[in-house]
This record gives sequence, structure tokens and C-alpha cells, in this order.
Amino acid sequence: MSSAGNTTVTRRLAAILIADVVGYTRLMERDDTGTFARLRTVRDEIVDPAVVSHDGRIVKTAGDGFLAEFPSALAALRASVQIQREMAKRNANVAADDRLDYRIGVNLGDIMIDGSDIAGDGINVASRLEALAEAGGICVSGSVWEQVHGQLDISFADIGEQRVKNIERPIRVYRIDLARESSARAGGVPTAPRPGFRRRRVVAAIGALVLLAVGVWAITATWRHAGTATATPPPFSIAILPFTAASPEPSDIELATRLSNDVAITLTEWVNRRGHVASVSGIGSRTGARTDEKTIGRDLNVANLVWGEISRTNGSLVVSLRVVDPVTGTQSWGERTSFTTTDLAADPAIVVKRVAWHLRTAIYQAEVNRAAKRQSSQQPIDLVLRGDVQWDTSTSTLEGIRRARKFYDEALRVDPDYVPAMNELADALHWELYENPATDQAQLIRELDTLTRRAVAVGYDNPHAWGARAEALPWLDRLDEAFAAAARVNALDPNDIAYLAIMSWLRFLAGQPEEALAAAQQMVRINPPGGPQEAIMLCRANLLLGRYGDAVPACERATTFLDASWRNYVMLAAAYGQRGDLDKAAATRSELLKRQPGYTIAKDKARPFSKNPEYLRLLELHFYPGLRKAGLAEQ
Repeated sequence: MSSAGNTTVTRRLAAILIADVVGYTRLMERDDTGTFARLRTVRDEIVDPAVVSHDGRIVKTAGDGFLAEFPSALAALRASVQIQREMAKRNANVAADDRLDYRIGVNLGDIMIDGSDIAGDGINVASRLEALAEAGGICVSGSVWEQVHGQLDISFADIGEQRVKNIERPIRVYRIDLARESSARAGGVPTAPRPGFRRRRVVAAIGALVLLAVGVWAITATWRHAGTATATPPPFSIAILPFTAASPEPSDIELATRLSNDVAITLTEWVNRRGHVASVSGIGSRTGARTDEKTIGRDLNVANLVWGEISRTNGSLVVSLRVVDPVTGTQSWGERTSFTTTDLAADPAIVVKRVAWHLRTAIYQAEVNRAAKRQSSQQPIDLVLRGDVQWDTSTSTLEGIRRARKFYDEALRVDPDYVPAMNELADALHWELYENPATDQAQLIRELDTLTRRAVAVGYDNPHAWGARAEALPWLDRLDEAFAAAARVNALDPNDIAYLAIMSWLRFLAGQPEEALAAAQQMVRINPPGGPQEAIMLCRANLLLGRYGDAVPACERATTFLDASWRNYVMLAAAYGQRGDLDKAAATRSELLKRQPGYTIAKDKARPFSKNPEYLRLLELHFYPGLRKAGLAEQ
């Protein structure tokens, strides 16, 4: 499955950073263990945070260096400067023979993408630039200088055209002087950022060609092992047309433009970070082009078209959205969502968060529906999505999980490094541990630990992988590490509200129901009125807070969904018992025992989700007494 004939190779413009440690061989000969440990620390504390915080990804590493890809030259250079400045601080009091110094080369050029790997002249040039840099220094190509000069407080020294090994044409090279301010920069370029420069503009966000007036954002996914290029749009490919305003008010027109740009940026980050996508590209001007769905879809070769309009109704802001399948010309999803002035005052970013989340959900469902029709496909993404169908449509969560696992396992057989399959399989293992008290818990925990450790190693910048790891670690009684993993989720994709669900669960396990409730309430604000996940989060948190009157309606709602867990009935029985609704508690107990025969309080205590003392104390105070009042057996 890895032959060239079975892999789609695409090209794009990208910024490449290559770094190498000066004198690495000498350092390893003197102290290999110590040098390796110091490099690992530098990677964890300096390199990785710098790369991730500037929307980059580390493509590969060697013992003495790494290659990273960024969406823009500016992002790559900012990360380079941050790394070198942090390394200079670290080396300030280190003897010259013991210093760890990087040389860094940065180039903006054409690359070829093959799955998660990249190649091409753009990388070769970056490698040559790195060789020209001094210890602790940075060299950039002329293409980078054209993009970034005047935008950072650093000085560029033009060292002329350089001829380097295996590159036929000479390269214009600039050396960065980190010690000097850029006020003396040639050409009189101002040192201060231009007005508005720090806004999240489209071009700066993904480093792609984007229309500034009559534009179309296109997020084009290129899947690993997706086969040779065809006219069939890639899964999760999206074109976001400029949102319109129902009124001619300039403020509304500006808001519509800003909203479509911000939503496009957020969805681009989502598609990139899920681990499915290998390229993001912008589409050039479509001025004067026809705007029917099939024409746009064919021209852009995308599977999903997003349309949006803003209007005002009774003082509220209304955003109308629809997702269209351009192949069929039919609408796959649509909604109108309103925001009051109170909503907007409490959280000005709520519009982007809610719109982006609802679009994520709609596009994901559209892709699941398409994958269900591709029954013969053995591509990893189709196998994963068909597994999701099994999970989502089963009337029994446990049965659905087991059906889904077969598809995830098969996807990993086709491609052992396919991170989305690892992530979904990890979710399945986690839920089987949660749902099935009769399982071999120790064995499943070992599997979950091994799988999630591998997922974050292969997909270090994949938030879903880190989310799965965050949910696995409490089973290993490593709650502090789980919080750290959850923080990585938020750092990688701040707009993914799955982070809030993870945090609510972890806060619950840490005996912090107030914080668990706050995370759940934030999810509901973004996704009102919330689904089964939000309902059970509100139920659990209010129950452990002793707010039984608030817990009951949330627990009731958590049992109304098709695939409601039997554990939701446990929580509802406890809430009814504590509120004194003994008839309802008895009826809920009967339903619980139908779903989970032989359930007892002692069995529940024997398999706690957390060993945190405060969590266990709150269970004894609020949860188990409610179960006893509901008539659940002790043994």
C-alpha cells in the first residue's frame, strides 16, 4: 500500500525550518548519555513549544537536529528566533565546550507531500542555508526575506548569492543578526509592526493564496494512501464562500467578512490538526465567476461548500449557515443560530466558536454519510468513518464499540501509522472500560496505554491524540499527567470544545466539581442546549456539588438519548434518591438493573475511576447515599 502508484503526491508552497546541533559528534563522544538527555530537554522545553506555538509541525528528527514545516515564512522565522533566543539564555553560563548550539536555515519554497512526509527542492535549499549559518545563528533565503522583512524586530544582513552543493542556481542568502535591533534595516523599513499587523489576517494564518475581496477559502485534504488523483473531491475538503450581510450597513458587511475569515482559519486549523490532512491551499481570484454550487465545487474539487449570512432580528445577531454537497447540488445541513447582546458581551468570540463547532459537526457527519456508501473502499479514512457509523448507529454503546473496533483495527493493518485510527481505537478502548465492568480491565488499560503513547509519538501535534492520552492516564492513576496532556490539546486547537469535555471529566475525577461544572457550562454556551456529553457532565458535577435539584434535570436529559450509557441511570438514580423522589428513584433502579443486571454499590466501589481522595470523599458524601435511598443493593 505504500508504493508510489498507490499514494497521492501533491505539491504546495511551504516554509521549512531545518536545524542542526553544532559539534554534535564531539559532544556525544565526550558524554553520550548526558548529551542525549540535554537534547531531549531542549526539545521538550524550547523547540517543541516554539514550533507548536507558531502553528508548525515537526516532520522528522535526527539525533542532532530536526525538520519542521510552517504555514508561512513569518511563522517559521518567529519560531527560529524564539528557539535561538531561548538557547542563548540557556547557554549564558555554560562553558564553550559544553554548549548546545543550533544552526538554523529557513526557506520558503515548493515541497512535495507524500502522506505525512515531505520532500523537494524547498527542503534541500533549507538544508544548505542551515549549513551556512553560524553557531546560534539563522540564515534565510531571499524568498523568506521578501515575505517577512519589516515585520520583526531583527536585522537582516545580505550576504549575497551563494552557490551550494546540489543546487544548480545560486541562492540569495540573508543572515539574521539577533543582537541588533532592526532600526538600521536597509531600505528604511520601519521597525514597529504596521497598524493591524498582529490581527489574525487570512494570509498570515495559513500562508496560502487567499482572496481579499471576492474570495473563496478552500481547505483541501490529501489523504494518506488515498489512491491516485481523481475528480472525486477529497474527504473533508471545504470551500468557505465569503459570508454576506442581509443589510447594507458597513458594520454588518465588515462583520460578515471578518466572521467568514475567522471561521475559515478555525476550520483550517481543525482539519490540519485532526491528522487526516496533508495540505492546505488557497484558491486564487474568482472575480466574475458563476456562483452555482456545482460549478464552484467542480472548479475547486471540494466535497463541502459553506455559505453564511448575518442579519439582525429583535436586537439579536442571527447567523444563517448551510453546507452544500457540490457534487449533487443538495444541501446536507443548515441552521440559524442567534446571539443576544448579553451573549456577545459575555464572550465576544462566542460567534466564531459556535459557528465553527457546528460546521465541524455538520461536515464530519456529511463525511460519515459519504463513507457509508463507499463500502468497498479499504482506504484508512473510509474504514475509520465506517467504524464511526457502527458506533453512532448502534442501540447498544458496547455493541457499537465492538463493531467499530474491527474497522479501526483494519485501518491500522492497512497503515500502522494512521493516527486517526489510533485515536478512534483509543476512544473505543476508553469507552469499553467505562461501559463494561466485566471486561479484563488490566489488559484493556495496558492496550490503551500502549496505543495512546504511540499515537502522541507519531502524531505529536495532533490534539485528538493528546485528548485520548489525557483520558487514558487516569486509568493509570496519573491524573497530573492527564491534565498536562489536556493542556496540549488546548494549545494545539483552542477552538475544539472537546478539550472542555476532557477537562470536565478530569476535574470530576480530581474531586473538583465546581471546575467540572464550569467547563460543562462553557460547552453548553458554545453548543446550546448541549447533547448527551454535556448533559452527563452537568449531571455529574451538580450531583457531587450536592445541588440535587440542578442535577436531576441534567441526569434525566442524559438518559433520553438513543445510546445512553447504563451509567447515566446510575447517576439519575442517585440524584432522585438525594432529592427525595423515591418513586422515580425506584423506577430508575429497575431500568438500571435491566441494562446492567447484578449492579451493586460494592461492585461500583471496587472499580473507581479515580483514586483521588477528594473524589472518593465526595462519592461517599453525595453519590452512594443517593444510591442507597434509591434501593440499590449494597453487596
